[in-house]
Amino acid sequence: MRKLFSILAISWLFFACSKDGNSGKIEVYAVTANNFTAGVCKVDPDSTVLASTPLFDDGDIVLYNSTTCDFILKSNAAQLFNAQAPRSVFAVTLNKKVIYYFVHMPTFMSSSCYQSITANVLTTINKMYVRLGYASPSSMQALIKDERNNAELLAALSAQGKLQ
Repeated sequence: MRKLFSILAISWLFFACSKDGNSGKIEVYAVTANNFTAGVCKVDPDSTVLASTPLFDDGDIVLYNSTTCDFILKSNAAQLFNAQAPRSVFAVTLNKKVIYYFVHMPTFMSSSCYQSITANVLTTINKMYVRLGYASPSSMQALIKDERNNAELLAALSAQGKLQ
């Protein structure tokens, strides 16, 4: 009886502590080909081509804050993203399905990008700020389809213990 109990207890611990393999794979890809909608800083999803390998993935994500829509990344991922060219386009994917596109807009940029989700990284704290538009007045934000807190994405982050 004691052996059976021990086996059951160990089995329970093994399965209770294992990661949820069905949580979904989150990856961020650079977009190697895209067109902005004529005259505005809006990604045209019909013209995008994703890189063959992700820039970083859920293994590089430490935490996601669903209230502020910010990611805390591992240092190497934050540095890698920050080294990308300004106005580069990226895609957040879940199981290879694009959830949303965003534009890299470092804080030194003097141009605006009102019609897209934008991101920049503060490498001293490895925080990627993901915002609706860059230097965007609130009246323009309503024009952006906001998928930063997509239900499937949040469920995957939660299953991985990375949702705040």
